Amino acid sequence: MTSAEVIAELVARHVAGEHLAIDHPLGGRRYIAGIWQTDRGFVFADVGWGDSLYSGHPFHRVEGKAAVDADGVVTIRHSEEELEGQSCRIYVVRPDLRSDDPAGNDAARWVAWAAERTETAAARRQRGLRHAQDLDPTAKL
Repeated sequence: MTSAEVIAELVARHVAGEHLAIDHPLGGRRYIAGIWQTDRGFVFADVGWGDSLYSGHPFHRVEGKAAVDADGVVTIRHSEEELEGQSCRIYVVRPDLRSDDPAGNDAARWVAWAAERTETAAARRQRGLRHAQDLDPTAKL
């Protein structure tokens, strides 16, 4: 599989409702509330990006080569100089995370947020695309 195919598969899994998280070498574990493929990787949104009261920095660009290991874990090798030699991992996150998991609260928040019916998933994805394209104009649905 090419890097682009690996990322396209991640996007398809997310759109189908699979819970994904990313361990970022500079930002720790983040739950992916939205993901859009770009020419050199992808842009993802944290949980809560669609909340009008959210004041954080919810959209993030990940660039590099994606590969799948024997366990099915996707690893992206960054092209950014400050991350040289480090990696990001994307893996499946189940809604039944243990309560002692430090990311458990974010996982529960993501599940609740994804279940909101304030707009369709397709409309939310389209709205997020505009923000993703602010980081990388090549972002696509």
